[in-house]
Amino acid sequence: MIKKIMLASCLLVASMASQAALISYNGYERDTAKNYVIGGGLEWLMWDVTKGMTINSALSAHDALGWRLASNIEMAALFNKFKFSSTSFTSAERGSQITRLTWDPTELSPHRAFVTLFGNTYPYDDTCKSLAQQSCFEPTDSYLVSSVIYGSDDNRNNLYKLAQVSDDYTERYLGQKLMNNGEASLYGDWYYGEEAESWRGVALVRATSIPPSVVPTPGSIGLLALGLVALCYRRRQMLGR
Repeated sequence: MIKKIMLASCLLVASMASQAALISYNGYERDTAKNYVIGGGLEWLMWDVTKGMTINSALSAHDALGWRLASNIEMAALFNKFKFSSTSFTSAERGSQITRLTWDPTELSPHRAFVTLFGNTYPYDDTCKSLAQQSCFEPTDSYLVSSVIYGSDDNRNNLYKLAQVSDDYTERYLGQKLMNNGEASLYGDWYYGEEAESWRGVALVRATSIPPSVVPTPGSIGLLALGLVALCYRRRQMLGR
């Protein structure tokens, strides 16, 4: 009996620990049990958390916890850290900086790593469900994108920038397979602050607080289970005397 209890308790604690994992790339990391990315001295709220919000609605929902709108400088530094291209991104208020990713069958691009960390903001499930579909994305190489509005609005024209990262993807269209390039781009003066789109979020950051833990500690249920094991073992010792 005691062995069964110990086995059950160990499985419980192991299952709780397996619920969280650490995703990392080039100095940026996210505990999968949390909704923010840590890197460069900042915490970035995952971009899919604010999907479909305006700047004001995103700030109203999250500024009480210290979140603020990401600046031009912070976004350029983030993009440069991921090394999407040999050309450096700048914090310029106007103008667009567009880079394309050649289709790559290995699926190991920094673009895919970025979307995995920051979240997919594409709101539709357009993956192919059957061979009869004529316009859809291949399930093994579907469309993944992280897109947000951000910026400092340095020129005071109420226009904010758009940051977008998408991995390459394979589209099925009229019986053909089209290999599409990915993208990592910053679009200057792109949106008014009160605009909202279902497929993009709002980039919010705050100062780093507590770094994510690689190995999550057991919760109260796990500790209770271990305590029961100890009590049962102690009771068995007493009865055996």
